[in-house]
Amino acid sequence: MILNALHLTNYKQYATLDLNFQEGLVGIIGKNGAGKSTIFEAILYCLYGKDGLNKELIRSSFAEPKAGVELQLEFSMGPVQYRIVRTLRGRKLDSVMAELYKNDVLLAKGTSAVNTEVVRLLKLDRDAFKRSVFSGQKELAQLSDTTGTNRTQMVRKMLGLDSLDKLQKNISTDGKALKNQLLGQEKFLLDKEALDAINKEIKALGKQEKTQTKELEAEKKKQDKLEKDRDKKQEQFEAESNKQQAFHAAQKELETLKERIAGLESQLKESEEKQKVLFTQQTNLEAQRDFIKTHASRLTQLQSQEKARQDYVNQHGYQDQLKELEGPMRDCLKRIRDLEEQTTQTNSLKEQLSQLEIELAAKQAVREQKRSEHQQIEKALGALDGRIRDRETQRNKLQEIGKDGTCPTCFQPVLDAYESVVNGLNAELETLQKNERAQLQNKQGEILEAGLQLRSACEELEQQISKHKVLLAKLGEQAQQLKNERSQFEQMEARRHRIQVILDKIGAVQFEPGIYDQLKKVVEADAPKYMQLLKEEDYLKREIPEQVQKIEALKRATGDAEKGKLEAEKKLKSTRFDEAAFNQVKEAFLNADQAIRAQRTQTQEMHTALLQTQHKLEQQNDQIQRHQRVLDELAETQSELDLLEKLLEQVKQFKSEILDRVSPGISQEASQLFSRITKGKYENIRVDENFDFSIADGGVYYPIDRFSGGEIDLANFCLRIAITKAIMDLNGNEQALEFLAFDEIFGSQDEERRHEIMLALNYLQEQFKQIYIVSHIETQKDFFPHILEVKHVDEGSSVRWI
Repeated sequence: MILNALHLTNYKQYATLDLNFQEGLVGIIGKNGAGKSTIFEAILYCLYGKDGLNKELIRSSFAEPKAGVELQLEFSMGPVQYRIVRTLRGRKLDSVMAELYKNDVLLAKGTSAVNTEVVRLLKLDRDAFKRSVFSGQKELAQLSDTTGTNRTQMVRKMLGLDSLDKLQKNISTDGKALKNQLLGQEKFLLDKEALDAINKEIKALGKQEKTQTKELEAEKKKQDKLEKDRDKKQEQFEAESNKQQAFHAAQKELETLKERIAGLESQLKESEEKQKVLFTQQTNLEAQRDFIKTHASRLTQLQSQEKARQDYVNQHGYQDQLKELEGPMRDCLKRIRDLEEQTTQTNSLKEQLSQLEIELAAKQAVREQKRSEHQQIEKALGALDGRIRDRETQRNKLQEIGKDGTCPTCFQPVLDAYESVVNGLNAELETLQKNERAQLQNKQGEILEAGLQLRSACEELEQQISKHKVLLAKLGEQAQQLKNERSQFEQMEARRHRIQVILDKIGAVQFEPGIYDQLKKVVEADAPKYMQLLKEEDYLKREIPEQVQKIEALKRATGDAEKGKLEAEKKLKSTRFDEAAFNQVKEAFLNADQAIRAQRTQTQEMHTALLQTQHKLEQQNDQIQRHQRVLDELAETQSELDLLEKLLEQVKQFKSEILDRVSPGISQEASQLFSRITKGKYENIRVDENFDFSIADGGVYYPIDRFSGGEIDLANFCLRIAITKAIMDLNGNEQALEFLAFDEIFGSQDEERRHEIMLALNYLQEQFKQIYIVSHIETQKDFFPHILEVKHVDEGSSVRWI
């Protein structure tokens, strides 16, 4: 597995991150809290979708409260490319989605499906992956600092053997539970005397059940005969009941029709009286017809005068508004002309400003070029000073050795070469100081002088540009004022036009105030009488036709009711109902029904007794069956217990086989790496069955605490790599992972120890294509061929390759 790229959005310290991983030995450098370790936390989260933090703490503090979080990891396994996308949405990030792509084709979707597929691909769950790939300073130190049981437990946990320990413990616990269950189940078994008593009672209850069944059948036959007799009498009773219902219905219908006829005749009399009163009111209204017509004509004239009066008032009002607009429009037009004259120089000022800005940009470009040249000379001077220091060091060392000394490089006597070498070094120093250094300093002075002149010119141009911008800003304000004045004038012009259109529409007005007042007075005086007459007219128009129709309808309804009365009288006679015959049939039916009820009670009592016998028989059979079930359960529990005991032995054997396999493998791998790093100084590292470590020195194994701190650190490092390979081997994953990550493994070690660890890491590049080292020590940069720098800024953490 090779890491290709990591993309983060709103994840912890990172507002955004787009990181392309490199192969080889890479140092991740940055201050504490910058976000170095967060990169590997994000990798772990992408692969397995788990984080120890609350989901809400995953969201970056630089993001909005409702912003989502997105993580993408791209990696390859051989020629196949994979990409995992995990997103969290919602205020509480409770909407979680995951997708896994294989060569840009969707392979799995959903958190559970993606997690399962990742474990299948890598052949490692989250804990095993973390134990295999990631290592920290504290973890390395614990390999030597812990002792006895604590060290054994720590290494077993790193190898995943603690899971087997838990499995073994669970199997033992389940076995004890099954043994207790066997003891409890045996208490429910019946002894031989109880079984014999139950079988004897089952036989007696069987005979009793047969006797009761025969007696119940006889009672059921009696009940069937009585029910047939009751059904026949019920049919006779229902026939007489139907006659009774028909008689009472016909009788009720006749009484209803008689009441309806009386009510209709009363309503007809009242309606004819009301009709006479309405005809009299209509005659009186016709006598006032001339008054109604005259008043209606006067109303029409008054409405015409009302319209003319409104037009007269509107016309004078709009004419006054036109006069009010004349003065403001003249003043506005004058302001427009003054502003137009003031803004005529805007274009020329803009052209001048553009020319000044172009000239300033040109001088700034030249100034930037001079600054770059100055920096190059500074670098050249620095390099030259370094060469001078090297020559001085060589000369001083040679002078310390003297003619009789030995060359530290070739281990030969200096002798006659002393004078020539010293003179040569002095001549070279003089050339470097007087010629090359003087030339560079002269050129640096010329560039500084030119830079000062350019700065003065730029400052003068910037002042001119500032003045032009102030003038243009003032002209811009006047241009905006001119625009506002024109808009105001247009609004007044539009208003004047609208008023003129209204006046043209009103036209000439014919209005006589005297005629209007006299006419209004007369109309108001006659209005009450006129309104009263109109109400009476509307009332008569509505009521007279309604009364005529109502009288006709009442006459038709009365005739129909009389016909219905005759039909009801005929129907009453046709029922042929006899009260004495009805009572006789009713009494016979009630006697038969009472007899069948008594028989049903007798049958039910016998049926209940039979059910009680059957229930007792069922209870006894249940005890026999329950006894047999307990025997079956005992056999099944014993079988489960036997399987658990076999499984426990297999787990113990499996653990022993793993330990026999792992310890030598760790020893061999750690020894090879340790011997290579120490250039054969120490031959082996031995790991016993309790994971106690010892180092071979001169063929003799010594406890690890006998050696120096640097040697212990290297031994811990080699042991950790060996344990990592053992974990991969146990998971069948030797070739799947091709990268390692170490977090702050240098700690407070001195320069020499860091160099030895870096040497070990360089050896590891033969086995792992990607090795990432997290460190906050800035001086460690020089040891890495690739550097990823992590910085924390106001907008969130950022990374760059340097």
